[in-house]
Amino acid sequence: MIARIYSLPLAALDITCILIGSLLPDIDVDGAVITRPGTILGRFIPYGLAKVLDGIASTLAQLLNAVFGHRGFTHAPSLWLGLILWGAIAGKPYIFWLGFSALFHVVGDALTISGIPLLSPVSKKGMGLSFSELAQLLSSF
Repeated sequence: MIARIYSLPLAALDITCILIGSLLPDIDVDGAVITRPGTILGRFIPYGLAKVLDGIASTLAQLLNAVFGHRGFTHAPSLWLGLILWGAIAGKPYIFWLGFSALFHVVGDALTISGIPLLSPVSKKGMGLSFSELAQLLSSF
């Protein structure tokens, strides 16, 4: 359906990567949707496997948060721009879409007060862009 609307040859893998990518930047938050894959897939996989998946994802989230903090490395636009570029150059649309949807998530988070580490890895300072600042920026064009 989406492929017909936009005339894009989106495969099931591409769509899956878009869905995962839109959640992926929050992998550093224990309790975020992306850190509960077993809970989400619990209706389709055995209970024990669901618990193991949730445990692995929760541990990864805690580790990433301890090392980089929330909205640290996983919210760096350069990470996702690199993934987009890699997917485009390598001819791997699923990698492109994973990076694109993650970058879209990061742009949304940039519109909050706490912002994102726009210049990461050079600077870890969070930079936000309010809606009024965005409107002013867009009106200058």
